[in-house]
Amino acid sequence: MINKLVSHRNQVLFIELAGLLHDVGKLSRAFLEYRQAWQEDPKGYDNDPHDHQYLDRPQSREDAIPSKFDKPIGSLGGFNFYEPDFSIRKAVNFHTSPGDCDLIGYMLNAADSVDSAMDRNNPLWSAEQKEKGIIYCSNVFGHEHSTVCFDDQEGKRRQLYKSLNNELDAYFDDFNHSQRLKVFDHIRDAFKCGLSDTTRPQNDTTLWEHSYAVASILKVIAVYNLLVGTVENWMRSYNNVRFRILGIGWDGIRFMSYGQKIGDVIGRKAVIDSVEESLRTLIEWEYAFGNEIYRDDNGIYFVVPALSLTGDFKGIWQTIEGEIHAKTASESTGELQPHIVIGPETNTLTILSSMIREMAKQIVYCFDSSTPGFRQSLSEISGLLPRPKPICPICRLRPAEKDDAPDKICRTCRKRRQDAGLRSRIRHNETIFISEISDCNSGAALIVAQFGLDRWLDGTMIRSLFVSEPHGLKEEIRSLGTVTQFKDEEMRFKEFFKSHPEYEAFGYERIKADVDSICYGNNQERGDHVAFLYDRRVVRNEDMPAGYSLVRETAKTRDIWCQLHKSLQGERLGLDIYSILNTKTPTPSTILDVWNATEGFFGDMADVVRDSFPEKNRLRLTVNATDLQVSNASFEAGAVFVDESRRSIDILIKGKSEIEVIGEVFPNRLDWRGTVINVTDAHYPENTQRELVVTSVNLGTRYRSCRTVTISPNLFIAIIPQDETINITAKIYAQYLDLFGKVLGRLPFSIGNIFFQETIPMFVALDGAKRMLVNFDELAQAPYVFTVKEKTASIDKGKRKIKVSCELHDLKRNLTWNLPCSLGDGKEDFYHPYLPVSSCTFPLKDRESFFPTGVGDMVHISGLEENDKLSIYPNFYDFEFLDSNSRRHDLRLADGGRKSNVANFRSKPVFLDELTEKIIKLWNGILEGSLLPGVTDTKLRNLQSLWLTKLQEWDVNLEQKDDRAYKTWSNFVRNSLRKEFGIENKDLLEVVDNGLFFDALDLFLGILKERVGTKKGGEQDEQTI
Repeated sequence: MINKLVSHRNQVLFIELAGLLHDVGKLSRAFLEYRQAWQEDPKGYDNDPHDHQYLDRPQSREDAIPSKFDKPIGSLGGFNFYEPDFSIRKAVNFHTSPGDCDLIGYMLNAADSVDSAMDRNNPLWSAEQKEKGIIYCSNVFGHEHSTVCFDDQEGKRRQLYKSLNNELDAYFDDFNHSQRLKVFDHIRDAFKCGLSDTTRPQNDTTLWEHSYAVASILKVIAVYNLLVGTVENWMRSYNNVRFRILGIGWDGIRFMSYGQKIGDVIGRKAVIDSVEESLRTLIEWEYAFGNEIYRDDNGIYFVVPALSLTGDFKGIWQTIEGEIHAKTASESTGELQPHIVIGPETNTLTILSSMIREMAKQIVYCFDSSTPGFRQSLSEISGLLPRPKPICPICRLRPAEKDDAPDKICRTCRKRRQDAGLRSRIRHNETIFISEISDCNSGAALIVAQFGLDRWLDGTMIRSLFVSEPHGLKEEIRSLGTVTQFKDEEMRFKEFFKSHPEYEAFGYERIKADVDSICYGNNQERGDHVAFLYDRRVVRNEDMPAGYSLVRETAKTRDIWCQLHKSLQGERLGLDIYSILNTKTPTPSTILDVWNATEGFFGDMADVVRDSFPEKNRLRLTVNATDLQVSNASFEAGAVFVDESRRSIDILIKGKSEIEVIGEVFPNRLDWRGTVINVTDAHYPENTQRELVVTSVNLGTRYRSCRTVTISPNLFIAIIPQDETINITAKIYAQYLDLFGKVLGRLPFSIGNIFFQETIPMFVALDGAKRMLVNFDELAQAPYVFTVKEKTASIDKGKRKIKVSCELHDLKRNLTWNLPCSLGDGKEDFYHPYLPVSSCTFPLKDRESFFPTGVGDMVHISGLEENDKLSIYPNFYDFEFLDSNSRRHDLRLADGGRKSNVANFRSKPVFLDELTEKIIKLWNGILEGSLLPGVTDTKLRNLQSLWLTKLQEWDVNLEQKDDRAYKTWSNFVRNSLRKEFGIENKDLLEVVDNGLFFDALDLFLGILKERVGTKKGGEQDEQTI
């Protein structure tokens, strides 16, 4: 079987490419203009240009359509899937209407339907974007970030044709891997600018996401047909299509965290990237067995055929698993042993989430000696451990290269560290040296940001977004009669609704009754007139002049819905038909959109970080040597200046007579001319001059004082100067609120700051970050109850303000959310900005937007009322200063919180909203003098010390507000504020009462070393409180 798979690889790759290009007609001005105007055309429903022989239309003759679009699969020889004339042109022209004997055409149609049928065919026609020349793009989270440029579509398509004309000859010659990647890159670059659908909310899927999903499913259907030969039932109904997911994983964060220096971490991250690319090549090309659908630092996942794991196909799985182990061992030199998870047969990618959870359990152990793959890893490191050589402290497997070297690392790990230097220029000149990142206090910080994607990847949260909802359904009825092709029938329907005023109101009960009238046949007349609202707007009917009708056979609709309901129980058991018909479907392209959007966000945040630090020039020195060997490695040295002062330095060799001093910038405050540099590093080349005299000072390599460690769909880590950490963290969260604010409470997002001195090894900092991430994962497992304090405010600049309260660590919090709720054109968004209400005083059934889902009882944010209890997955913020290697062990949760560093109460993590709304605002108020008028640095520290001392002496528990000790301490705080500052600020007292005040001072005074400014004239008030 495996030989059959390999021998027909070219045919499978040919079919894959045709599937990828089947919707190229959507990358056109003609398609966009059609979507905006088709409802005015008497034959508009039938005139979609993208699939009605698009490549043969007169307008297409102006394009230089690649000649290889006409190449038939039969010309490749071998098995042609009984459709020898299948070509890319045929796929584009006839993918919606394959001929009776077109097996590949039907497979393509089935794959297309898996990704689009239910999600694409029931958006409301009234939601089409009709403003001439303007079509907004969105993403699954509802951010309409830009518009599509009609002219760009033409340019992108023609450039794609030009590129494919150049590349397809070589690709079809032998279907080599590098050429495949080039072709895919060209298509991706073009298709990312196009839309699969323009109707809201389906304008969230790019043409690339849809086309890649279709091509991937088509590929695995083709492989299944090649090996099994029975896919006829899949062609009768796309709901019958099945595939599996293959997951390959490891603990990537632990693997990266073994590094001592930034270069080690970057080098080990590169190993993970190399392994994943090698596995992608294996699955996608060598065996053409499937396609990648998700990856992060902990693994990579593929959609693969639904072949049996036993019997005739067992050998295929064994061969592929053996290759997975071999390639992983080879690329990681034995340091990563992959764990493999194969999912059950399914028709949805939502099973991905449960597979990631299963993988998390398996990757706890680095190596599993019970699996055959362990031998592959062992063979890479066997024979390398002669005793008593010390073991490399980074990989912890191989012997040190040199016993007398201070770091005692192995040759492999040293090479990875050196190669990381080469990647600095690729990463926009981000440095790999901690001394070039740390601030004036020698402090640096890790920014760790994490999305909780679990409930999005399993489809639960996607089902809390809406395609058809009361506001849109009312508009759909109001707009009846505006579609020219069906105007007469639509007007009859409109008259029906006018004559039945009982159908005017819309809400969940109305929607439920509509659907029930079809599913249970309890009201035939009603069912006949409302089915179009929840199904395809029109169905084929040759007896009607237009060829279609709004009326359909209720019994047939009932059967279709029943089959759909049954097929989607694999997505989530108990999913009801009302949600299936009205909420967004987690189709393959939508799942891709989830992690494409979050990974893209983190990529943009890397730019935010980078742009915060202007480029500097490293100090370059010309020395008296002429035989230096250029190297990416850094070397330890000592510098003796002309005034006989001395210091230790690290250098880079940049030329035969040039070195650069790490951590020193040009121009430099020191006079380096005449300085003697003695290289002391044991790894320095033996045959190279070790005592160097500086003859001149020059401009050196450009660098930025930051380093991105990793960007993945769920994780972002960067190293930055300590003193910029809070500002950048606040910027990142502000961007989150702009881009993902419509799903606040459903898309958990947490940020952690790990502060450390530059002498702390990177493995300590990264281990602390990993512990913080584990905490964030734990906190995201269950929702918190938030209470709405005031009825939602009206829209202001596209946002609604919501005041809420919540208890965290048994301490009360008051927050204000300012959430986006508008579409790109300024109209209110009724698809995305909802919040789950767990209890209330104003009945949910009386609210128009109420709709129960798997997340909870959803209510549009405009419909929230005072005292509503919201079930929220909040965002968290945490910080810690690693003053020692052991401090990272304090990063553990107990009863959902961590003890404060300055007092005996649980105070961290805090809500991420509190960072900007409370902590930063508090500190800025102190600095500006508006919060504590006339306060000085000494007075503030005395105040902090006094309150904390009394808190401990009187054994005050902040969680017990009724205790006598707390009341006494609280009165004491208020009296001291009145006495010293003449104030009793409500906001200040709130953050004192819940402990945020003390953590804020610990952050700004203790960790960041900030100071309250002096009075006018430079005087400081040193009065003791």
